[in-house]
Amino acid sequence: MKKNLMKAAAVALTLAMAAGTLGLSGCAKVAAPSGVGSIELKAGASEGGGAAVTAQWAAADGAAGYEVRCYIAGEGGSEGAPAAEAAPGEDVSGTQCRFDGLAYGQQYTVEVEPYAEGRSGAHVGGEPMAATVSTGAAPVTGLALEANADEAEGEAYVKATWPASEGADGYLVKIEEAGPAAADAAEATADAADTADADAADADAPDAAAETASDKAITDQTAAGTAEAAGTADAPAGTPAADAPAQPGDDADAGADAITDEGATAVTGTEHTFTGLAYGQAYTVTVAAYADGEDGRTVSAATAAEAATGVPALCAPSLTATGASTSEIQLAWDPVEGATGYTLRCGASADAIGDILYEAGADETGYVNGPLGEGATVYYTIAPRFGGHEYAQSEAASATTKVTPKP
Repeated sequence: MKKNLMKAAAVALTLAMAAGTLGLSGCAKVAAPSGVGSIELKAGASEGGGAAVTAQWAAADGAAGYEVRCYIAGEGGSEGAPAAEAAPGEDVSGTQCRFDGLAYGQQYTVEVEPYAEGRSGAHVGGEPMAATVSTGAAPVTGLALEANADEAEGEAYVKATWPASEGADGYLVKIEEAGPAAADAAEATADAADTADADAADADAPDAAAETASDKAITDQTAAGTAEAAGTADAPAGTPAADAPAQPGDDADAGADAITDEGATAVTGTEHTFTGLAYGQAYTVTVAAYADGEDGRTVSAATAAEAATGVPALCAPSLTATGASTSEIQLAWDPVEGATGYTLRCGASADAIGDILYEAGADETGYVNGPLGEGATVYYTIAPRFGGHEYAQSEAASATTKVTPKP
């Protein structure tokens, strides 16, 4: 009996050893997967605030999933626990993972380790691979613009200010014209209105032969009154005064196209003033933060805002009139800084000045009125224009044409 029991035990031991050798115990060894090959990292902004890092890698042969860890460069890894400040590790089945809520201006390492899964659920890890990326600087928020015409310097400016961005070593700022200048836009609008009025007048005008002398007199008187009123018209409502800053520009979404160094100015502070600009012009200012790292400069998404420079406070020119000959009167005036043109009016007396004699360009400073009769006396005023609107008129100046001496 005892001999039989010993024989049975020996047989059982032999079978157990054979099963282990042949892998029949249900605990077959699982092969480790291959490495991921390469990792691509991309830094950006986190929807919940802070920075984000997205990792993407090539699939590893034989991998059931991946253990992905993100930690501050030099503080953690496969040989140690991830740093406390970094994002927690992830167990993912795909080939992409995103870590949110990271700090800007920081170098992060992302490590990906593929694994295979045995029947007992245990992970059999493959060779980990790591890559490092900088989160760069946070995008600029709260961009504000102040625009105004600077009379003392004879120029317009736009001043941009913004709060400091996390992780920024400096900022790239750029300014561009946004649409036509106010003067050009107003002139175009005025020309269109004049054309429309002329077309309407042509359609509604009565036959010239049927117009009575009384009707013509009333028409002339009305036209003169309108012209005189136009000479003293104020600037339209909403036109920025030269000594009042324009409203700050609206801060645009921080998702504008990125700025490049080309055409941009690099500053280390949080404000910049653009000078030497045009009066009455809308401008777009774009600002982006940058961070300089070991791999070069990274630039954040750009933030843009728009503002328009004010119009100058145009003063009245100084006008002189001289009888140049028996048929002409020579007019001259001093140029006015910021004027886009001048309107010269005339009349038979100082109280009757109203008819437009000539509309001069911005660079003109003189005009010859003629032909006139001998001994004719004419009174004149001139007003500077900007954006289709007239400003302060000069004091009246008069002159008399020369008279040919009698023999």
